[in-house]
Parts: sequence; C-alpha cells; structure tokens
Amino acid sequence: EFPAEEAERQVDTAVNWGRYAEILAYEDNTGTIYLEVGEGIPYTLPQRGAL
Repeated sequence: EFPAEEAERQVDTAVNWGRYAEILAYEDNTGTIYLEVGEGIPYTLPQRGAL
C-alpha cells in the first residue's frame, strides 16, 4: 500500500500518459475520465479472471 501522496502521483502519471496516447479522455463539465474508444471500434470489458 502506498501513501496517499504517492498513490495520487501514480494515478496522475497514468492518466497523463493515457491522455497523451489518446486512450483516455477528460470531460471538463463533469470531471469524468473515460476510455477513448476509436470510431467504429466496439469496446467491451474483459470478463473477470480472463486476463
């Protein structure tokens, strides 16, 4: 378990890289981070235990 400050830094890093790679997007109005799915590419979550 990481201290809160380190965990926040890690999340910020992951989100920034995700946005840079255009995998994640941010909705300013709601403050929501979401998966950026390419046009015409369906996305479904993998079943639990499938990975």
